Amino acid sequence: MIRKRQLKQGFTLIELMVTVAVLGVILTLAAPSFSDMLDRRRLVAAGQAIFEQVAFARSEAIKRNKIIYVRAVVDGTDDTVWALGISEFTGCDPTIDTLGDPVNTDACLIRADEDVADASTAPDDWTLRRIDSTGYGIPLSMTNATLQISFDPVRGTASGNAIAVEGAGGQEIQIVVSTLGRVRQCSSDHVGGLPGC
Repeated sequence: MIRKRQLKQGFTLIELMVTVAVLGVILTLAAPSFSDMLDRRRLVAAGQAIFEQVAFARSEAIKRNKIIYVRAVVDGTDDTVWALGISEFTGCDPTIDTLGDPVNTDACLIRADEDVADASTAPDDWTLRRIDSTGYGIPLSMTNATLQISFDPVRGTASGNAIAVEGAGGQEIQIVVSTLGRVRQCSSDHVGGLPGC
């Protein structure tokens, strides 16, 4: 009588330990790269959000036929705490994050409807247009702690200026507004595939 040898399926303890060790080495090597990728994505997202707000301000100035202001403020002690707002009124405070009832007229406000009177304080008549550093954790650098850009309704011309956001690795994205009102993004490091500055 011939006996057939039975094959046992599975892994030995040594094979499992080798596999776990190899995975540990791979993850250790990949973690810094993954962290850098997340920092770059936060930088690109913050740059894109600021770019969209500034471009929106220019289009609203032309559409509404009135001057629209973009105002950015950086905390004096921590440049990762910033806010940017759009308003029909000069000197708005982009750190105000609620409309209030009646409307807080110091907030960065845009009329919900062009027929709304300046004196209206009804919350339904106004839209709060602002973004802040929450969720980005990216420093914002400007020439002053407070920056204001104004877009004129005639062809969308602007006072011109630049806002820069900087990532943890030193990469930078600039949002540049020319005096002709052109809003563009650039990066000397070509972050996010942006053209050089």
